[in-house]
Amino acid sequence: MNAPAPTLRPYQIAGRDFLVARRFAILGDWMGLGKTPQALAAVAHVLALPGNAGARVLILAPAATLPGLAREVARWLPGAATPVILDHRKTAAPASGILLLAWTSAAKRVPELLAGPRFAATVMDESHKVKNPTTATTKAALGAWRKRDGDWVRSGNLASHSDRVWALTGTPVPNRPIEIQPILHLAGNLRWAAKTAFGDRYCRQVNRFTPQGFDYTGARHLDELAAKMRADGVLLRRLPEDVPGELPTLSTSVVPLDGVREPAIGAGLDPETIRAAARSGGTLPFDELAAYRAEMGLAKAPAAAAWITEWLDANAGEALVVFTWHRAVAAALAEMLGAENCFVATGDTSPAARQEMVDAFASGQRRVFIGSIAACGTGLNGLHIRTTHCCFAEVAWTPGELTQAIGRIRRIGSTADHATAAILVGADSLEDHILQTIAEKLDIAAEVLGDTATGSAAATPTAPALVIAAADPATPAEVDTATCRWTWAKLLNGSWGARANAVGTPELWSGAEVSVIRQNGEAKTVVLVERAAVGRDWSTWTIRAPGTTVAP
Repeated sequence: MNAPAPTLRPYQIAGRDFLVARRFAILGDWMGLGKTPQALAAVAHVLALPGNAGARVLILAPAATLPGLAREVARWLPGAATPVILDHRKTAAPASGILLLAWTSAAKRVPELLAGPRFAATVMDESHKVKNPTTATTKAALGAWRKRDGDWVRSGNLASHSDRVWALTGTPVPNRPIEIQPILHLAGNLRWAAKTAFGDRYCRQVNRFTPQGFDYTGARHLDELAAKMRADGVLLRRLPEDVPGELPTLSTSVVPLDGVREPAIGAGLDPETIRAAARSGGTLPFDELAAYRAEMGLAKAPAAAAWITEWLDANAGEALVVFTWHRAVAAALAEMLGAENCFVATGDTSPAARQEMVDAFASGQRRVFIGSIAACGTGLNGLHIRTTHCCFAEVAWTPGELTQAIGRIRRIGSTADHATAAILVGADSLEDHILQTIAEKLDIAAEVLGDTATGSAAATPTAPALVIAAADPATPAEVDTATCRWTWAKLLNGSWGARANAVGTPELWSGAEVSVIRQNGEAKTVVLVERAAVGRDWSTWTIRAPGTTVAP
């Protein structure tokens, strides 16, 4: 018997339509609300457009999620060819179909991918991976803007090789506002998204400098930033409160563990000084804190194992996901709890093996799943089928990592109505102080994304209404209204333009008349004029009054 065809919930249909209508968009729904199904449904729509038979689609995602993602593609696009997972160099990239590529392999595969056909769409799952504009991964995915012949264009990269680019992330701002700038810059329609202008307005620390220039690790004018992103229409974000009943309610608690002997922090490093530096964006003593975290994790392990044992005894039949930071802590906990009772997945575990462990855990085998935050805290799905309870034996010191990890057990499809996350910290330790800083950064991220405003998702505007061409162009041989779909995009200057996805040569539409309905309800007939907007191989059709001309 065949499995029933999956269906989208109403808010997911709205998300799919949001993506379909835009060349670039950020789908920033909260973890667990189903960003992947919405994106795959949008991909299915694109592949069904005239002229897209045999097109290529690229999906960038964390390596650990690729096996599960391949199953999701088969589920949501049953008519598509089997997706191909591209490793570092071994698997050749086909000229058509759906390609799955790990973020860590992106830089190595760019030359080969750019030599092949353009992508009808590129989906950047967990797009906060490109928060740092200087990394090879970010440059491979997004490139950089350069001025050529008076127009701003992007250097060769995966984004410029794609007709549509959709970014998915539940944590668009993992730690501080400057981290959303690279992905916003990709949109090309946000004049204030250039790093200098964006940083000066929203991130610059007054009277603080780095060897690279101004210190952009701060947070300023956050209400204005949130309002601009909503008004621009580039970001769609729904919280659990916006779709009540879809996710289990969440209770988060901090559990101080007594009897933990805290290791030395380092010469001259007291908790208050470190907390103040973290809050202000100052430089932290990385080596000393890294050593402290490793030692603290092992020092807490016996008390954490005791807490986990008590929790399992008090919750008969329930299972628990335990997150750690270090492999050694994961191994120590497994030994204390009994290896036969635990699955352990860390960075040493292959992506395929991690998914096998998740499947076995979801089927009822063993009561404890121990996963490192780096390997299992982002994009790994299926744990929620077994349990909606987790604890952190070690604290993630980046807010985005903490919320992403909690999102593994709080997802659509869970039969429970309540989820819990317990954060285990040494009583009165530096961890306790750092956790307060994390809470403050979570508040900042919420302000940037407008999460603090009721109904922020509903405030995201849609593009103006557009009616199909009223008259065929002068040379209509290959193209007619039946094989042309008009969609809206924003240009670099911030104005709305209409783009034609057509069979044949889009240039044939130059000079065609189009009936347009403006936002105020006024209807008028205008003439299409071609203008390169995003790179030399991308055309956007700009709406202008009849009789006007624009130099190409």
